[in-house]
Amino acid sequence: MSSVRKPKGNFASQIIKLLKENKAISSIIVTCLIIVLLLAPTPALAVSVSSNFQSGLTLIKDSNDSYTFTVQMRIEGYERVPVTKLRLFIDSDYWDITNIAGETKGPFTVSLSQTAPYTLGAYYGYGYGYWPWGYGYGTFTYGYGYGYGYGTYGQPATYLKWDVTLDPSSLSTGSHTFKPQVKSDNVWWIGDEVSFNVVDYSLSTSVSSTSVTQGSSTSLTVTVNVTPSGSSLPDDVSLSIATSLPSGISCSFASSTIPSSGGSTTLTISATATASTGTYNITIKGTCKSVYRTTTITLEVVEAAAAAPAAAPAPAPAPTAEDIISNPEEGAESLENLVAQGRVDEAVDVLEEAAQTDPAAAAEALVGMDNDAAAEVLEEMAEDVAADLIQEAVLLGEVEDIANVVELMDPVQAAEVFDVLATENPEVAAQVLAHVSPASRAMILANVARLPSTPDKAAAILEEMSIDKAVEAIEHMVKMKYLSEAADILYYVSDETLAQIWAGMAETYKNKLIPYMHADTLAKLKLLFKAKKANLLILPAGAVKTVSYVEETGVEFKVSAVKPTAGVVKACQYVVNPKEEASLPEAVSLKKFLYLSALFPEDTVSQITATIHYTDKEMAGVLEFTITVYKYDHDSNSWIPIETTVDETENTATITLTEPGIYALGGI
Repeated sequence: MSSVRKPKGNFASQIIKLLKENKAISSIIVTCLIIVLLLAPTPALAVSVSSNFQSGLTLIKDSNDSYTFTVQMRIEGYERVPVTKLRLFIDSDYWDITNIAGETKGPFTVSLSQTAPYTLGAYYGYGYGYWPWGYGYGTFTYGYGYGYGYGTYGQPATYLKWDVTLDPSSLSTGSHTFKPQVKSDNVWWIGDEVSFNVVDYSLSTSVSSTSVTQGSSTSLTVTVNVTPSGSSLPDDVSLSIATSLPSGISCSFASSTIPSSGGSTTLTISATATASTGTYNITIKGTCKSVYRTTTITLEVVEAAAAAPAAAPAPAPAPTAEDIISNPEEGAESLENLVAQGRVDEAVDVLEEAAQTDPAAAAEALVGMDNDAAAEVLEEMAEDVAADLIQEAVLLGEVEDIANVVELMDPVQAAEVFDVLATENPEVAAQVLAHVSPASRAMILANVARLPSTPDKAAAILEEMSIDKAVEAIEHMVKMKYLSEAADILYYVSDETLAQIWAGMAETYKNKLIPYMHADTLAKLKLLFKAKKANLLILPAGAVKTVSYVEETGVEFKVSAVKPTAGVVKACQYVVNPKEEASLPEAVSLKKFLYLSALFPEDTVSQITATIHYTDKEMAGVLEFTITVYKYDHDSNSWIPIETTVDETENTATITLTEPGIYALGGI
């Protein structure tokens, strides 16, 4: 009898039975299934894009009113989001920022200011934790990677931020909208749209040119025009005069502030009776925030017509010297009136007469006057009397007041007064100049140095100043191109003062001044030589040796020995002409100055040559075919040309060196 064997169950039931019987295999299979499910990339839980661009903002159409704000991308729960592009819209126009770290496109300048962890770039990896911590992201290199750590469950949001600067100068005036977008993979995340305005403004005047007569005034209208019409600027507009006004002319606005919506005001231009006649351009400037606009008018100052003698009122009588001495305060007022009437000569005569009797009272009246009027009187006064009054003012303790008067004087005329004062009392001269501005101090000292044979007087004044004031004066002379004058003054100061001033000066001013300084001054400062080089040479008989100092001084020596010998070759390059007073052949200009020496025992060398290298810059202004080496002759105090071989291709000049001395390269 055959028996039939019953099946034990289907395949699935067998697997289930196997798993029940073997718990280790069961755990492995469940874990693998979980990993397979988790390895599938998932999109970010939530991403949003926003900006702090101020809605309703008003910008002026100018680069100086650029606006900086932040665009941010918010990623929920530490999600990793690949960012490929930032798009910035103005109205319907847009600019793509493809360099996520930052770049400039159109009106926008963008820089990445905050990077969210694991968000930037096209490649990303995944790492997985266990429930309830969810999944997280791990370290990646290329493509997908695996990591460990906590997941996104319960984690805070992260941010990707850009600092964006909008330059409105290229935008049209009117209303605009701004909107940011960020692209992640092929998805655009869009921020809210905000509105803003771009405006502009200009200045105009009721007339493009006007005239004013001495002793009178004229008016015109200044208007601030805002574009588009009916819009407003982000702030009020401040009006000012942007040019220096001619002597005797003043300008005033009825209101120096115009509302942000625009408007007009009246500009009044006044001329004193002594205003400088002529035609001038006057620039009116409007400033809103950091943006300014200008407009220019032409002003003609017309000489006042002489009044008919019969109609002219009798001039007020001039005060007497006795009036000045008895009451200096009232005398000052009377002198001011004379100057205002154009009677400066009369004021000078009265004050000079008073100074002969009572210089202290005359000085008191002088400093009691308006500074401008007092400056006019001092300019027209005899230099010795003016110097005496300045001394008396200092003795009265009115140093600052008299310095304010000197500040307003013409520097050339002030220099003539201080030339006298430097001889009589350089300490007082220094005391007064220490209280004027550094620029005025520099101009007066430079003009003292320009007077015949007077650099030593300017130096005498400098000697009496504090070192900081002296340094200020020399630096401002360099800044104002009084280089030769500054060098002349430093030539005459004491060695101690020279060293202190030089130590206090900034390097930039020193470097500009050195080419103008006297050789003796540079020698005192140990700056006479730009470079020094020397070498001991030992040569066997018949040897020819070349020594190059081209890099340091531009000189190359070649020594030919006939016997065994030893000697020293030396080359030094001067900063300036060490023999400025020496005579030169007509039309010759010397450019490069050297001390050359090659000392060997007699009859041991057959020839020593020195080749001097030069650059086109060094020989600027000299015709190359005229280049010659000149040697300074002490007996005749002159520069003597010596036989020179010039190689114009190599830019060299070669001589046979027969004796040490001072040489120069020059030509016509």
